[in-house]
Amino acid sequence: LTFGLGTSQAPDSAEAATILNVLQGDVRVESAGGTVIARDHQQIQPGDRVVTGKGGRAVITFFDGSTITLDGDTALAIRTISAQKNSGRVVVTQSRGSTWTHVPTVLGQSQIEIDTPNARVQTREATFSTTVDANGRTLVGATTGALELSSGGRRAAISGGQGAAVDASGALG
Repeated sequence: LTFGLGTSQAPDSAEAATILNVLQGDVRVESAGGTVIARDHQQIQPGDRVVTGKGGRAVITFFDGSTITLDGDTALAIRTISAQKNSGRVVVTQSRGSTWTHVPTVLGQSQIEIDTPNARVQTREATFSTTVDANGRTLVGATTGALELSSGGRRAAISGGQGAAVDASGALG
């Protein structure tokens, strides 16, 4: 039995409340201690990287009720999970594949940031998709709420029903 994947310190309460569930197929967790086959209710911490195979799907639920669902052939590294009174911050790096993110405000004011190879997506309240395609483009589509997409010093505000793309060179389009 392995606890504390990715760190040698005991997790804080926000990290301890961050849980991975496997929805289907091949899902692995890579950490400083090695790679393991993911299991339901597995604790995820900064430094861990969740990787889904072609038919794999998984969902990460954070301390505030926010979720990131990973589709097949997706890689997502957890960089920061922090919580303070009535707020929190999650920072992840998505190097490939597609995710679906839901950030509710009912449990406080939290922020999720998703860094891709050429862009950053951040929000305090939205439901949206993020895809890093095989050509290196980042595609973002908001279903509800509002988010900000930035790359190379340029920023775009995206509201529910809108989308935007950043090409491999970092140009916002």
